[in-house]
Amino acid sequence: AWDKPKHCPDGEQDWKLVGMSDACLQRKTYPERRSTLKNEQSSPHLIQATWTSSILHLDHDDVNDQSVPGAQTFQTEEKKCKGYIPSYLDEDELCVVCGDKATGYHYRCITCEGCKGFFRRTIQKNLHPSYACKYEGKCVIDKVTRNQCQECRFKKCIYVGMATDLVLDDSKRLAKRKLIEENREKRRREELQRSIGHKPEPT
Repeated sequence: AWDKPKHCPDGEQDWKLVGMSDACLQRKTYPERRSTLKNEQSSPHLIQATWTSSILHLDHDDVNDQSVPGAQTFQTEEKKCKGYIPSYLDEDELCVVCGDKATGYHYRCITCEGCKGFFRRTIQKNLHPSYACKYEGKCVIDKVTRNQCQECRFKKCIYVGMATDLVLDDSKRLAKRKLIEENREKRRREELQRSIGHKPEPT
């Protein structure tokens, strides 16, 4: 069973984002395709701070990994396990909704796969009218508590700027995916033809 969700005791909603400090919050607008959000490593404790609805920019102090036993070995193993990272995204950027590892721009914001899917399903199936918070809309949304309150999670998605008008229905989404695959295959054939055309003749 889930633990009781964390929530703000009183006052208006005060959204929090794990791992971000006030001094590091900077406004950044879409469609700027390169962000410099970096994971904060200078403290072993999670830092919570209020943030804006813009794409966030986080700096961090240099950490001497050699002073930590096994740090280099861990980093080597971690690099082997990392998945695809878009070229415009830094490897350690965080989801602006829950603070989990981001995978790219989704619906106009840098988010993780979980929040992307949650937002898409909510809009496609028109689920948000049925969402109800048990704690007066004051839940803190992070990667641990994000599944405990759908209403607060969806409100945070809207608050950070995720665009409902960019969510396609299933038919349009499949058509778009098909077009992408066709264009990808077309480029592959063109590259193959160019490579064959430049192949030196046997002597």
